[in-house]
Amino acid sequence: MIKSARLSYDKMKIEDVKEFKNWEKHQSSLYDDYNFYEETDKEIEEWYLWKTSFGARYYTIFLEEKPIGYISFKHIKEYNKSAVLGLVLNPAFMGQKYGKEALCTMSDVFFNRWGFKKLYLKVARYNQRALSLYKKLGFKRYATTVMMYPNEKPDKRDREYMENKSSFLNILGKTFFYADKMVLDGDYFNKVIKCTLNCKT
Repeated sequence: MIKSARLSYDKMKIEDVKEFKNWEKHQSSLYDDYNFYEETDKEIEEWYLWKTSFGARYYTIFLEEKPIGYISFKHIKEYNKSAVLGLVLNPAFMGQKYGKEALCTMSDVFFNRWGFKKLYLKVARYNQRALSLYKKLGFKRYATTVMMYPNEKPDKRDREYMENKSSFLNILGKTFFYADKMVLDGDYFNKVIKCTLNCKT
């Protein structure tokens, strides 16, 4: 069990995932693919096996023993000590700096307990909340790519879509969006970010 000021983290168990179906749903249609729709035990087991296969490390984020999110380290490459980060929170607990605390703590674990050197991620340009958080944690953009929008066409009545229209483009009737590829260097995290944000475990 890993602990920080308000949260604790443990390897994800299927019992944790069964609690995810009680989470709130995102109000904006832009984040529908982040919502947890699995309901039956079979669906939940398949989701769990899909996520935790191939050596990926998934950790449930707990607030007073209540699962409020999870953080993942995927595509782990031992030869260059790198992995790809993922973070999902129950929307009911967003905006309370739990994401920042979880990233700060688990980045410290990633670099200093596990001995990794580089942490990568890919974030949708329209996800301004996540972009801001990653920048605070020291992630730097090194490339931009174009990805197909995974849901139906964005709802033009959605306020967040209207505020981020420049993040989308239409190609032959299909909707795409810009995504930034970012990286956090372990040395930079330890020399600058860890001290600035008081990240410790």
